[in-house]
Amino acid sequence: FLQDLYPIRIVLLTLAHLVSSIIAPYAKINHRYHLSLVGASGDGKTTLVRCVMNLFGSAHWNLDAFVSAASTPNRIEAEGHEFRHVPYNIDDVKSSNITAAGQFRRILQNAADGTSRGRLNADSSFREGKPISGTVTLNGEDSMAGGETSLIGRMLEVPFEPLAKDHEKLSELKSLSEQVSGLLPHFIVHLQTKVRPEDVLGIYKEYLQVLSAKISDGENHERIASSVTLNLTALHVFFDWIQTVAPEWGEKCQSALSLQKVY
Repeated sequence: FLQDLYPIRIVLLTLAHLVSSIIAPYAKINHRYHLSLVGASGDGKTTLVRCVMNLFGSAHWNLDAFVSAASTPNRIEAEGHEFRHVPYNIDDVKSSNITAAGQFRRILQNAADGTSRGRLNADSSFREGKPISGTVTLNGEDSMAGGETSLIGRMLEVPFEPLAKDHEKLSELKSLSEQVSGLLPHFIVHLQTKVRPEDVLGIYKEYLQVLSAKISDGENHERIASSVTLNLTALHVFFDWIQTVAPEWGEKCQSALSLQKVY
């Protein structure tokens, strides 16, 4: 159904990014990045993210489930701190919504580094920072990289072009996604009982070796290679599980893992 609305590449990148919020801490992969979906208003970016995030539970269809980029930088950071090891979506990312673009970009950079802005208490003592702990997805009309190499290296930015603006089908996604609501807890059980963290880390290292050779030029190439590697590792481990519960999907899963088709 999703393939009628979106290029499968965008669906898989989004799915893998959200699953990476589970994979990275489980395998102790010390790398973080953001996924940025950039496209015109009404293209279904938020609908796709809501659909995929529904794997964590149906609450994401609530209209207030996502923080807006128009919120203050303090709110975005403070709220994101509570989303430990789960997806954290920042919606309506566009220049006209963001009054302090520089602060917004610093928060994103800090989130990828696991740090936060330093603050002082009223008595001049240092207040412990509370960095964004969630796996950040940005979706909106504008890129927030701002030409800053350091931030470009901390996100995978994907031009969002739906195959068709079928609002009737987009509205059907809500009811269809309810059929898989809360699926990821079963995936987590599979990880904890069937997959060792060191095995996941081994997959990550193998992919990283291949991708580091492919992405060897330009600034931040190592960070970019690590981001793509984490995304691909999450997709690999998730599809391994899918094939155990639905063997008939085996061929499709293997095809989707093609570097050329997804990345």
